[in-house]
Amino acid sequence: MRRRTPKVGALLLLACLTLTAGAHAADSSSVVEASAEDKKAAGELYTRAMERFDDDDLETALKGFRESYERVKSPNSRFMIARTLARLGRNVEAYLEMEAVISEAETLGSKYAETASAARAKQEEIRARVGLVTITLEGAPKGTTVQVGEETLAPGRLGKPYPVLPGETSIRTKGPTGKEDSRVVTVAAGESTKVDARIRETPVEAVVEISHDRYVLDVGVHAVGESLQPSNSATRGAGLGVRVGTELLHGGLVLGIDDNIALGGGADWIGTSTEPHTWLHASFEWGIWLAPRLSLMIEPGAGVMLGSGTHLRPVARIGGRYRIWDRLHVVARLGIPDATLGVAYLR
Repeated sequence: MRRRTPKVGALLLLACLTLTAGAHAADSSSVVEASAEDKKAAGELYTRAMERFDDDDLETALKGFRESYERVKSPNSRFMIARTLARLGRNVEAYLEMEAVISEAETLGSKYAETASAARAKQEEIRARVGLVTITLEGAPKGTTVQVGEETLAPGRLGKPYPVLPGETSIRTKGPTGKEDSRVVTVAAGESTKVDARIRETPVEAVVEISHDRYVLDVGVHAVGESLQPSNSATRGAGLGVRVGTELLHGGLVLGIDDNIALGGGADWIGTSTEPHTWLHASFEWGIWLAPRLSLMIEPGAGVMLGSGTHLRPVARIGGRYRIWDRLHVVARLGIPDATLGVAYLR
């Protein structure tokens, strides 16, 4: 009977060759250190990816350029990765990839100067489609991290422009003790902004941020109805009025309240009374802003009635203002000597 002898040597040799080939494929070489065999394989991958790129098969092209770069780290294949990302509309990734191309090409010297120059030009094109946020973190304890959107910034990115999609971007800072701070910034395409991402301390005293716009001119028209008997002979009536005012103090009258002080005056013509007459009045307005669009008002002052026996009367009103569009507001007041409903434009 013939005895079978296992080909142990052949099996061991095959296993070694397989492991060596796998390790070689997983470990890409720089374009300077790569062997002729690696460069040839990477070149073939690059050529096929370029064909897919020219055919607008961008996902396949992107995969091919990445495989080529994984085989040999060449700035040229990385440049095409960035170009493909830009064509796919993945502008943030493309901007960051172009940044890496420039750095890699400059490190390799004059041989890749054209690649670096082309990457700068293409990055400038992409720049018009992204916003840039520069994050500073001075004085923060070691171990503090900053997250922009879904990406956690490497320490080396702090203080340098970082691309974001146009619109709102969330920025979250987390300290080594677990304390966090979040904020949202808005950056338009082609624009840039700077953000101090340090964790904000809670103030000892609550200070309300001023949320309403300052105005130097308040012009309004309104319908008027008298709430007081104007005189012994004239009946109460209704009519039209105008008002002009200006802000004197933009917030800070009372701690913890978003308020302002304004000075206003106007004239109300009461045409439906048995004796038509006019009110000339002046008052201070204390506005309490409940929201950027909404405020309550308290108005003490004095008024003079003309046309049915001239006499002086106190003015005391409460009211509200609500912004309906841009700087146009609906305004209502109730008090003495009248009540009003109208619109006002704050400029």
